[in-house]
Amino acid sequence: MGSIKTLNDLVHKETIMDNLFSDFPLSLTNKVAGTILVFLSGIVLYLDQILRLFNISSSYTFGFSSFSNFLWAFTQSVAPLLLIIASYFKPYKIIFLVPIYCYGLQLLWTFGASHSDDPYGYFFALGFSISFFLIIFLFKKTLIFFKERRSKEKDEFVENTKDVIEILKSRLLEESK
Repeated sequence: MGSIKTLNDLVHKETIMDNLFSDFPLSLTNKVAGTILVFLSGIVLYLDQILRLFNISSSYTFGFSSFSNFLWAFTQSVAPLLLIIASYFKPYKIIFLVPIYCYGLQLLWTFGASHSDDPYGYFFALGFSISFFLIIFLFKKTLIFFKERRSKEKDEFVENTKDVIEILKSRLLEESK
């Protein structure tokens, strides 16, 4: 009978996916590791520029016009993956300014490479980052406001329902006398 699985065993069996997507225990080490990964997810976007600064290049272009272009395209794919991994470590939220700032610069670059080298581009990216955080902050405050309002309305409804039940009880008791 040991080999026969019950429905309960099948339903409550922990899968590999459950283990993969479960949160890590919240600790300072995990928060710091996550914070470093978030930081790297922003900085890795400029790996091509960093390597160019140190005159590091390669003849392997993997079909791109240059190694620098390959590296840029590759890091555009790797950076979001680093962010996803980092989110499981519960990083300090302020560090998200780094990748948001870097993506703000990337966004500006898509409208022309000359814009990203312009000193005003850095102010644009900073303004983009601050605006992004303000939008998230306001969205979160709005959600909290509506949640509290709904909770308050629910509590009022429960109290009113109790009052109605008490009134109906008292009327029933009076009528039965």
